[in-house]
Amino acid sequence: MMARSILLVVAVTMTATGIVFCSIAVFNLLLTVLSAAAAAALTAVLLFALVTLGILIRLATAKPVTIALPFEERAAPAQKSTSSQESIIASLALLAREYPLIAVGCATALGIAEALNQKRK
Repeated sequence: MMARSILLVVAVTMTATGIVFCSIAVFNLLLTVLSAAAAAALTAVLLFALVTLGILIRLATAKPVTIALPFEERAAPAQKSTSSQESIIASLALLAREYPLIAVGCATALGIAEALNQKRK
């Protein structure tokens, strides 16, 4: 376990060093054309764009995570609900098991919509 953590620290350090050297190279390349502040800003934007692209690729290629529960803890089969709010909650629960980040966003949007509906009443 200790060896894995040491290897992780070494890998993160080497990756960060490589990113710093690439950033310095891009900054120096842009410095010949732009002012120092503009070159630094453009370098930062490029780094953030690359990180965002990497995250999007990771999210697009990731398999959905499902959690297998023991037989006793499995949820009962969904019954037909009469209200739309119960069906929304059931579908959010199913979505939360598959894609937790999307479920958080949907729950936030539904909370905002419910707060707006309560203000009207």
